[in-house]
Amino acid sequence: MTKRLTLQQKNWLLTLHLLFIVAWMGGAMCMLVLGIYGLNVEEGERLAFTYEIMHVVDEAMLKYSALGTLLTGVILSVKTHWGLTKHYWIIVKEVVTAGLILLGIFGLSNWLGDAVLISGAEKAGALQNDDFVLNSRRLVGGAAINILWMFALILISYFKPWGKRKQG
Repeated sequence: MTKRLTLQQKNWLLTLHLLFIVAWMGGAMCMLVLGIYGLNVEEGERLAFTYEIMHVVDEAMLKYSALGTLLTGVILSVKTHWGLTKHYWIIVKEVVTAGLILLGIFGLSNWLGDAVLISGAEKAGALQNDDFVLNSRRLVGGAAINILWMFALILISYFKPWGKRKQG
């Protein structure tokens, strides 16, 4: 059996976990606002700059806060009485968190990288590029999906639905 955290250690780790989720959600909200702005701006330099800023938010904030959320959540599960697989709500949180991270890595980051390249090269002409417009819409949709699922994860954490798994 693994050594459990003391109450003080658990509280510090939980605080760190909450800071990571707040940063992750804040970054996703920034991406949503900037993505919507990017769909509506018509001036080429502003368009390119908007996607550059989104890239900075992705690289400096989203990736680390998402991984920090996952890591601290796993440690909290393993090092407290909750466990990784004892409760359905924890399993759901693990699966959804991993899914959001995979969406970010394999979807959002790639779409954003393409949008940065196209808007940087084509400026306002990017608005006529079908790939750019599609990626821009995907980024807004992906940010909205992230935010909605993060709110759902917060509610799941608070209400702890579905009970305990039968050990067998």
